[in-house]
Amino acid sequence: MKSLPRYAVLATAAALAVSLTACGDSGDDDGVVDLTFRQFDEASQIEGLVTAVDAWNASHPGIQVTLETVTGNNAKEQYAREASTGAGPDVEQLALAWVPDLAKPQILLPLDELIAGKAPGQGIDDFLATDLVRFDGSTWALPWTADTFALTYRQDVLARYGLAAPATWQELLDTAAAVSRQSGGETAGYCFSAGSSPDAAQWFMINYYLWSNGQSLVEQNGAGEWVLGVDAAQIQGAMEYFADFFTTGATDPGMVGVTSFADPAIVEGLRSGTCAMSSLPPAAFRDAEAGATGPLMTAPMPGGTETTISHLGGRALGINPNSEHPDEAWEFIQYLISADTFATYEQYPAQKAVLEGLDVPDSEVGFTQALPNAVSFARYTASGIPVTSMQKIVNQQFGAVYSGQSPPAEAATGLIDQFRELLDD
Repeated sequence: MKSLPRYAVLATAAALAVSLTACGDSGDDDGVVDLTFRQFDEASQIEGLVTAVDAWNASHPGIQVTLETVTGNNAKEQYAREASTGAGPDVEQLALAWVPDLAKPQILLPLDELIAGKAPGQGIDDFLATDLVRFDGSTWALPWTADTFALTYRQDVLARYGLAAPATWQELLDTAAAVSRQSGGETAGYCFSAGSSPDAAQWFMINYYLWSNGQSLVEQNGAGEWVLGVDAAQIQGAMEYFADFFTTGATDPGMVGVTSFADPAIVEGLRSGTCAMSSLPPAAFRDAEAGATGPLMTAPMPGGTETTISHLGGRALGINPNSEHPDEAWEFIQYLISADTFATYEQYPAQKAVLEGLDVPDSEVGFTQALPNAVSFARYTASGIPVTSMQKIVNQQFGAVYSGQSPPAEAATGLIDQFRELLDD
């Protein structure tokens, strides 16, 4: 048996060269099957995953797994290069949005036969985000972890001013403005990344607002054509809503320069109580909670006229078609999606049955309440328009309103015109 634990970080060309020959290892002379599992999250975020893999190796002497970590911003391209040349890891962690791109050239193994032979839990329908792992009639990966944004708030700060966590968008604005007003400006009611850069995180909040009010930037009509799902008046209304956070003093003007939800201005503000509320995914929430001077809690994102909704993100697990041990890789995947793994791995499972049975801290209940109603960006990716192009336009036009560069009516018209061009192309 190999020594434990086995954990590798691919950081050099030499290590990469070793990885290129790893997939399809037939095992040692003692009959042990060696698998390589690659993931791309930071080492500080996977301590529980390392523990889970070590536990697997200790209890499965015949199937030993080496855990590799690569840099997240080139993990997709690295896997594609290796798998296209007959190499790569046996099991690959994937961002959900990557699956269609890797399925088209068939550098993932279709899982339909494996699922039919040994359905995970209650079957594939028991998973969130299945729309993102299916392509051309087949399932190419298994949803593994799920995440979304939740409203994050300092319970003690709201209580200080006799306020409760808001349940609607209007309540969010009113509550945030009340905190800023009653604190004499010492505490910002709501801190959010309102930057206008192409990848700024305000994109998520804007879509939640639209979706919860029954609107969508693009949608498919009855004839199967992709068309605008909003008009200029609806976009103008959304712009005026978010701009009101600045005009009422609910949000500090400095947030116009913030692009990331994990920016220190937000995280430290929540820790110190100088920000009463924000909207964060789980990892950023835990970062803010660490060292906070008061209780940090979560709730689902505010609701609109039709529903309460947020986007569904997360990770999937795929099998390399070059693997010589797909059955053993599938067996290992069954372990990764199980409650045993999530007992130590601090992520939310994409399998509904495991999610429902998960014991989470009271402070994170907002995430478990939000996930069943979260939806993926598949509604946009299926249009053929790059989501990055949509995000760039939205952030620029909304940001121009916050900074006073464009009045809402003008910015809304500009956004609609640019989206029409995307649809025409």
